[in-house]
Amino acid sequence: MKQTSIILGLAVLLLIGCAEPFTPEGLYDYQIARLLTGENSKTWAVNSEIINGSSQSPQNCADSSFYYFQPLGDSIDAHLLLQNCININTYDSSYIGRFLPSSEELVFTDSLNFSNGEFWILVNITSEEATIIDGESTFLLSPVN
Repeated sequence: MKQTSIILGLAVLLLIGCAEPFTPEGLYDYQIARLLTGENSKTWAVNSEIINGSSQSPQNCADSSFYYFQPLGDSIDAHLLLQNCININTYDSSYIGRFLPSSEELVFTDSLNFSNGEFWILVNITSEEATIIDGESTFLLSPVN
């Protein structure tokens, strides 16, 4: 029994030690907000969605989805936009919620915390790409504007 506990403990330490850290490191929470929203708002295209290890990329208009982030004071409003296939210049919109980037002493940790208690894990973000984990799904995003 003691040997099993030691093996389980070592396995947990190994998994924690192999976890990828947020990149780039050392950004402040307001910098994360600025990267997500741009100056006034920013739309990110979903390039790929990974569900339980299986990657799915948009194949046509019906598969196209976008995240729209807009700053609102210290918070950020998130919307999901689905492209209307009849008129590709319009979108069906769904409000996801309002969130704040998590931080310790203003340095971003790893999550986007929604006001309803849910959260997303932000794996990485640059001006060119972002990776967000929402439950069992991982979204690979690139900016549209």
